[in-house]
Order: sequence, then structure tokens, then C-alpha cells
Amino acid sequence: MNKIKKLSSFSHKINTFLEIIFIMRKNIKNPFSIYFKDLEVKSKINPNSYKYNTGIVIQGSISNNFEKIRKNLDFYNKNFPNLKIVLSTWEDEVEASGKINEFFKGDIILNRKPTNFGPSNVNLQIISTISGLQKLKELGVERAIKIRSDFSHMNTECLNLLEDRVELAKQITNSANNSIVIISMNNFIFRLFGISDFFQYGNIEELINLWDVPLDPRISDSPAYLVEKSILDSSKMRFSEVYIFTHYLEKKGFKIEWTLKNSVQALVKYTIPINSLELGLYWNKYSYLAQRFSTHRNNWKFEELDFNKWLYFALNPNNLGELSKLDPLIENRTI
Repeated sequence: MNKIKKLSSFSHKINTFLEIIFIMRKNIKNPFSIYFKDLEVKSKINPNSYKYNTGIVIQGSISNNFEKIRKNLDFYNKNFPNLKIVLSTWEDEVEASGKINEFFKGDIILNRKPTNFGPSNVNLQIISTISGLQKLKELGVERAIKIRSDFSHMNTECLNLLEDRVELAKQITNSANNSIVIISMNNFIFRLFGISDFFQYGNIEELINLWDVPLDPRISDSPAYLVEKSILDSSKMRFSEVYIFTHYLEKKGFKIEWTLKNSVQALVKYTIPINSLELGLYWNKYSYLAQRFSTHRNNWKFEELDFNKWLYFALNPNNLGELSKLDPLIENRTI
């Protein structure tokens, strides 16, 4: 076991080194990049207090992310002893869930996998998320976090920061809406109605409303899914994140128009972003880069609707009109 851990650590260091060299070669004029660093679990002298009865659902595979989950649970237990925790995973994760039960006193849900995982495994995420949220509701939770099992989460002020962001959204938009807090990572402006589904926080009823959607009957390897399209055409196909959020908007009675202005308007009205590093969130999958999309050939496609941009549109809705000038970009099939 120790040999395996040493090999894994060595492989991690080699991959990081190679990625740094690759980035420097591509961008020699500005060779400085921010990388994720795994943090040790720390706790405050006094455990954090928080306003609401709060819970968290960690959804996804256990066995592939065992160490991340173990570290996250240690972090939550030390800093948020009253936090209700649900692990929502799969029937074929019985062995891994048994190992976690040795140090975890919360609830573990073993869901049955669907025969059709859906495009980008969206049906797996729907099932594991909604079952976890419904369990938290049974436990009397008022606020909830939804987080993927392959994320690390380490900021001891995270719950206060999240609740402050909810209250801020109400004040800025002058609305009683229970906005859902989402991380800016994967929250792209140029993917219409593509809400980030990595990490979310909000009123439990609101999150259940977001995730209580029919399973996507389409299959991931269908020609319609794989063919290269414009951003607009791809968005209209409503895959993955777009599938989830547009169903939610329809329940809200929001009139969907396939324009950048309308998409950002919906995101401003029903969500509020927070930077992942504010929450101590780390995602080392596929890349160790904190700004993983910055070196992409068409990196403008991955421009995120972060808090600063959200604020720009929320404080003055007239600013949304500027987005109309950019609609030709999303309609272009050759970029």
C-alpha cells in the first residue's frame, strides 16, 4: 500500500512538472500560472456557528475519490459539527461505502444506476443529487450544499461566505428570490443557460426544484451529440448543465430566448456566483491549473460569469444590452 501511495505521489509531481513546462512553452511572455495545492485539514479553536440548519450532499463515486471524501469529512466534522452530511453514491460502491462507515456517522445512499447514463453522464448526476437533497429535506435541513465527490473543500469560513452571498443577491437585485449560489468555475457566459453544476448552495426547496427533472432519454454517443456545432446550436440542444437549468427556468415561468442577453439575465435573476478559491474549493481532475481554460486556443469561449461580471449586470440591467453585439460570435460555426 505504501509503495502504491509513493508511486501515486511521484506521478502527481511529474504531471505537475510537465504541465508547468507545457504552459511556459505556450506562453513564454507570461509564464506564471496558478496551481492547485492540496491543503491539510485545519480547524478553528471555536467551531463555526451558522444561521440555518444546514446540510451537504456529496454526490458521485466514492471509490475513485476516497481520499478527497475522507479529507472533506474530516474538515466538516472538525469545523461544522452540526452539519448534516449525506453521501449519495451507487449500489456498486458497497465496499468503499463500508470503509467510509468506519469513520462517518452520516447517511449513505446507494442509488441504482440507470441503464442510460445520458449525455456527459447527466442522469447519474441527477439521480445522485436529487436523492441526496431529498434525504436532507427529511432531516429537516433549511439550507444545503451540493458538491461533487471529486472536489476538495477546505475554507473554515465557507458557510458564512455562502450565506452572505445569498443575502447580497437579495439586496442588490431588490428581490425576495432565494438565489442559488454557484461557483464561477464552469459558469461560462458563452454557453447559453449553462449554469455551473459543480458546487451549489441555497434553500433546500430551491435546490430540489432545480434538480427534480426527468432523466435525459438521449444517449451520449449519438451523432447529434458528437457533431461540431456553433455555440448557439449546441446550447439549443440542451445538454447537461443547460438541460438542468432550462427545465428549472420553465418551472419558474421564465421566457427562454436563445440570446446572450436572455441567458445572462436568467443567471443574474436566479443565481449568484462565488469564486471557487474563496471557498477553498479545489478540482484536480484533468488539470492542476487553477485557471484551466486560460491557455485554450479559443479561450474566450470559456469566459466565466464570475461575481464581478454578475455585479456589472445586476447593478444596472441596461448593461445587458451590450451582450447583443456578441450574438454573432455564438452563431458562427467556424470559430
